[in-house]
Amino acid sequence: MTDLDDLERDLGQAPTRLLPSARKAVERAALKVKDGWRAEAAKANPSHARRYPAKISYDMVNRVGAITAIIGPSLGGQGSLGFLEDSPGRVRSAPQRNYERPLRDVADFLDEALGEAMGDALG
Repeated sequence: MTDLDDLERDLGQAPTRLLPSARKAVERAALKVKDGWRAEAAKANPSHARRYPAKISYDMVNRVGAITAIIGPSLGGQGSLGFLEDSPGRVRSAPQRNYERPLRDVADFLDEALGEAMGDALG
């Protein structure tokens, strides 16, 4: 029974051990998306809205039961052009959607990083 008791204890502690590693994985993924989005926006806007890519940032948001990163242009200056440059559509401008490739590219990285975090948490 001691093996089962040890397993129960280890599984009970896993969420506490997982949280820091999972947060780090999400933050690294958010950084990769931000950097990729900036690069795509710079290519799409070599002369128009040159300062727009620098306004793309991310914030980690603390929520109960979730690890969340919000990625996108900060309002103010050329960052306010985000609703035109990267909107999902329905504006009178041709949206560039510079975020799409970086989001696709980071999906495998995030799956792998979260898998490693879970493996580490289960010890």
